[in-house]
Amino acid sequence: MYAIQDQRVESEVVLEGVSSYQFELEIFFDPTCPIQVKVRKSPQDEEMFTLISLSSSTLTIDKSKSGGSTPAITQTSYLSSSSSSSSFGHLRVFVDGSVVEVYANRGEAVISSRVYVHNKQNSLISIAPSSSCSSSSGGVQVHSLELFEMKSIWN
Repeated sequence: MYAIQDQRVESEVVLEGVSSYQFELEIFFDPTCPIQVKVRKSPQDEEMFTLISLSSSTLTIDKSKSGGSTPAITQTSYLSSSSSSSSFGHLRVFVDGSVVEVYANRGEAVISSRVYVHNKQNSLISIAPSSSCSSSSGGVQVHSLELFEMKSIWN
């Protein structure tokens, strides 16, 4: 298990010591600054990853830099306008091999996708404030982050 409590993230932070092919990640954060999570991030090629973004109105998976035989597409799910008034943002991510499932704000927006990478090695995970977050905001406040490594459902 990997955990962060009450930490301000001003730039990309790679979760140290975490390298997994199957995991569950849960993040509670201040929604005034959108958050980005990179999963399936290649340890050898920093420009190869799958990007998950959550803002006040959209949940997005961008697979344009995923590599392998993954189609370079972006999937978007929209949140209701009532969620923007919430005091915290919630993101829950499950990765099991090529399967990526993302739930925003306790299931208000959901995306399931496949991400095929060149080699089936463990990959890095990172979090960062969205590029749309102003530099004057000081980044995204992460109230809690928990990551649990899992065994594959397929084996």
